[in-house]
Amino acid sequence: MASRAAQPAPGASTSNGTGGGGGGGGSRAQQQQQQQPPSLGAKLWKQTKYCLWGALGTYYLDVPAHLLTVYTYSSFWSSHLVLLSLVFLATTVAIFAYLILLPFRGIAPSYARWSTDPILRTLVPVLTLAIVGGFLSLTLALSPLSAPPRNLSTLAEELTQAAAAAAKSAAAAGADLSSESRSVFQRLSGELSRALRQSAPAASPSTVAGTVAETLKDTGAAATRPLSAIDLSAILRTWRSLSSQDSIDALAARLGIPPARAAEVQQVLGSYTRTVDAWIRGGSAASYSVGGGAGGKVLGSLGWLGAGLGSTATYLLVFGFMGLIGLAAPSPASVRTRAKAKRQ
Repeated sequence: MASRAAQPAPGASTSNGTGGGGGGGGSRAQQQQQQQPPSLGAKLWKQTKYCLWGALGTYYLDVPAHLLTVYTYSSFWSSHLVLLSLVFLATTVAIFAYLILLPFRGIAPSYARWSTDPILRTLVPVLTLAIVGGFLSLTLALSPLSAPPRNLSTLAEELTQAAAAAAKSAAAAGADLSSESRSVFQRLSGELSRALRQSAPAASPSTVAGTVAETLKDTGAAATRPLSAIDLSAILRTWRSLSSQDSIDALAARLGIPPARAAEVQQVLGSYTRTVDAWIRGGSAASYSVGGGAGGKVLGSLGWLGAGLGSTATYLLVFGFMGLIGLAAPSPASVRTRAKAKRQ
């Protein structure tokens, strides 16, 4: 009796076996789902996200304008550091493009065994060096170590770019304003020249040039004098009066231009006045500006965190863009399959 009771019922045995088989089938189905490669849409969205995050970061931090400013105004080593980071970045793009084009030529490198692959064993170390070196050099180029010096020569050049940007904004309204835009530039240059002469020490008034062009060409002691040795109150008074919110009519009358054009000039001068304020405050967080292509936009020093984020965003954009191009290339497995079919 005891032995009979210990024996499992036939229905129970069948039920357990069925349950075990169902569990095994479910796990096998999950494994098959995990082994299935992601769809083209999923790959496309993944690379698109990289591009979007990278583009948003580089735009928000204004990485190209910072690199241009460092290359233009910083020291010899800082400007060459910018060039080095761009060389590394170009090398990274070139190697990625070469690897992407290999499947189109019927070559399917083995990325899992790259150390034994005749092509990858050379390119992978070079690519790694280019990525690491490019990221580090770009971070240093964007960091406070490479920020432009705060001296009178740099300040004069930046304020001159404000005049040039204001003249361009006036000339952009039409070809008939070309003479007017020249007048704007000349008058703003005169304002800057007078402000620089007033701010120079009385003992050496001739060291500051009488015109903006001469100021920029001046390589004497005044051109490299730190801002702390210059009384910039006259500069600030002049440029604040030009860029104050309630003096559009006065600015138009002083420059001899219509009030609509004076409002455009005032907006540009306001941004450069904020730059002067930040430079006078000093410190590693001082701002600097970019004229010309950047339209006179005021840039804040990124700091170390911002430099790292800017480099990360730049390489995210590069990786995402190259990944999108790589989606158009045939997979290595399909290349090997076609190669085997041709041999057969």
